Amino acid sequence: MQLFSFVVSKVKEMRGRIAEILMKGLLWSFGKFLAILPTRCVECLSILLGRGFYYTFPDRRRTILSNLDHAFPEHSWSWKRRVGKISCGRMVEMGCLALASPFFTETRIRRNSSLSGKLRKLLTEISSHPRPVVLWIPHLSMLESATWLPLLMPMLFPKIPIGVLFRPLKNLWLNTWIHRTRERFGVKLIARKNGLLKAREIIRSNGIVAFFGDQNAGESGVLTNFMGRLASTSDLVNLLAEQKDTEVYALWTRRLGFAKIRFEIELLSKEPQEKSWTQVGNRWLECLLRSDESVCEDWLWVHRRWHTQDEPHSFLHLSHKRNAFAMDPFVQKDIIRSKKTRIWVRLPNWLGDFIMAVPLLRELRVMRPDAAITFVGQASFASLISRWNLADCFLKLPHKDWKYLWKVCSLRCEIPDFYILLTNSLRGDLEAKILRSHQTFGLQFPKKRRFFVRNRWHVPSDALELHQTLLWEHFFRSMGMREEISRVPQEAHMRPDARVVGFVCGSSNMPEKRWPIAYWTQLALRLLNYGHCEKIVLFGTPQDAAILSSCEEFSNKRIINLAGKTDLNGLAEALSRCSVVMGNDTGGAHLANALGIPTVVFYGPTSSQRAGLFFDAPHIALHSMGKGTMEGISVDRAEEGVLLLLS
Repeated sequence: MQLFSFVVSKVKEMRGRIAEILMKGLLWSFGKFLAILPTRCVECLSILLGRGFYYTFPDRRRTILSNLDHAFPEHSWSWKRRVGKISCGRMVEMGCLALASPFFTETRIRRNSSLSGKLRKLLTEISSHPRPVVLWIPHLSMLESATWLPLLMPMLFPKIPIGVLFRPLKNLWLNTWIHRTRERFGVKLIARKNGLLKAREIIRSNGIVAFFGDQNAGESGVLTNFMGRLASTSDLVNLLAEQKDTEVYALWTRRLGFAKIRFEIELLSKEPQEKSWTQVGNRWLECLLRSDESVCEDWLWVHRRWHTQDEPHSFLHLSHKRNAFAMDPFVQKDIIRSKKTRIWVRLPNWLGDFIMAVPLLRELRVMRPDAAITFVGQASFASLISRWNLADCFLKLPHKDWKYLWKVCSLRCEIPDFYILLTNSLRGDLEAKILRSHQTFGLQFPKKRRFFVRNRWHVPSDALELHQTLLWEHFFRSMGMREEISRVPQEAHMRPDARVVGFVCGSSNMPEKRWPIAYWTQLALRLLNYGHCEKIVLFGTPQDAAILSSCEEFSNKRIINLAGKTDLNGLAEALSRCSVVMGNDTGGAHLANALGIPTVVFYGPTSSQRAGLFFDAPHIALHSMGKGTMEGISVDRAEEGVLLLLS
């Protein structure tokens, strides 16, 4: 057994050595080939491979277009696609430069590289009067060339130390190869993880330390504003610039062709409200990307730089070890004003379900104050959403016909970061797919497949009988929600002087939930004849209007029929003028409850456990005594309920 283990370990070791030899040979031969290949050929190869990458990997293409759409919403989609394709080509070009540059001769580097007048002047001043300098380098395609600086100013760097912080690779041979090739002109590579003391020593000895400004620094970075969104940015510049007289500059490479560059530099300075150099660097880079299209094309848009707060299990809570958004009011103000993170919610199709979702929907702005909240739903919900100011934007779904999904394509004005589905239908899932959301979230019920939803919360069997709002609460908590939902009604109800009772007689989605029309007429006559109320108002849909109008008992002058005559905002206004509202288990009753109005609700085939009124307003639930049929709720019980609330 020991012999077998020894043989297996030796075979694995031999395979590792063979793989390393092959990798060395491949990198050496391909790098040498790229170095001797004409520049124009390398550029064409990079464009070809970049286009292939753009079209072959849809997730990365979506990331590129989403990044550009968030950063430049004012530009057309044709511009964003063009810049995205160019950026992919530059990414390939960056890889080609990393492989080919070790084989470049000094003559070629001097011939193809130049210093701007401002940079040459600065380096001349530093050679005469040394002082500590920190160079902040953005992630452009030619960033590998930063180690060429000593070659372009040979009189400066023998006497002034220069170090470049980098992230070491796990592969030992590759790491050694990078050290050997990058340090050949005198630059000292310093590992980020344990090289901060060495970098500070260089600063104290009036040297120069350069590092690559990273907006994808994970938990080690600082959560701050970059192009209107929260990004985890490397905080090395603040650690390096602690010495009092340290000057901080932005150094970047302007691409003139493959391996043809001009180094440019700009002094960074803090605005009065800025507390850290990280914010200064991000602000400078944002201005550069917006003002210089050639630099914008050269930046690597393929990286998910804003993904720190995009984790599916935690995106509804802003959490980070070092959160400048929470600590700095100026960062907070900028982010909240721009609102570039996009959270879209597909609303339920029925009014009652929408009202039951309101306690969660109104918490979205508390959970993600940096996000623009967009609701997608039935056009009828627009007035109510505007009345309660629940969202920043509302997209109305088109009328259902055979061209429905084609019409949904017209809503693709933006790429949402998160798309929360409160529907359980295939239609809603297809809408999310068409709207190109990177992250979709939905409920996964037993024995129901949702092929087009990326992040599914599997509903446990013990949660199937929960109230719909509480079920959605568990769903939201799976996405990171920590806030407690409130049962406080959306509006405070002021009881009117006149006793007015509202009847919600219909039910759009389920006729079995309707209390018999004969019972409604008996109750109305009792309330009016015995002086329990002065007026009764009938509410319902246009379909209910025809039924109610044909009923002779409702021809009384003190009975006002508003069925089908109001939008949801008008319905809310009319309900607010009622002392008590009575209704079937339908959207109108749930709306009255959300408005804080005392409500009596009839439950027959449905259950108040799953679909009961949720808000803390006076209400009475009357359940059927006749095997789930609405006839099992007597007029006497209904009269008792309304009189109890009127008193």
